Amino acid sequence: MSEYTLTVKGNPIPAARMTQRSKWSKGARRSLAWQETVAYAWMEQTGNATLKGPVVIEMKFYRKTRHITDIDNLIKGTMDGIQYAGGFEKGDHQVWKIQAEKHIDKENPRVEMVA
Repeated sequence: MSEYTLTVKGNPIPAARMTQRSKWSKGARRSLAWQETVAYAWMEQTGNATLKGPVVIEMKFYRKTRHITDIDNLIKGTMDGIQYAGGFEKGDHQVWKIQAEKHIDKENPRVEMVA
C-alpha cells in the first residue's frame, strides 16, 4: 500500500454542521471553501491518488490562534475535502484509525497529513 503526504497551507477550518437553511451562513461558506482548498491540494500533491482498503491517517493541525475548535471538526473538514477530491475509493468510512494533534503556529498555519 502506498503512503501519501499532504500539506495544506492556511488556517484549518472546522467542518460546519449544515442544514438546508444554514448552508449559506458565513461559517458554512468558510467550511466549504476549506474543503475545496484541501481537495485541490490533494489532487495536486498526490496526483489525484485514491486510497484503497483500510486507511490509517495521521494529521497535525497548526492553527493561528488558540481559538476554541474541536479537533473532531477539524478532522471532518479535512476528510470531507479529500473525499470531495475522490481521494477515497469507497468513502471516508474506509478510515480505520486516525491520530490527530492541534498546535499553534501564527506564522505558518497548515495541516500536515500522512495516509
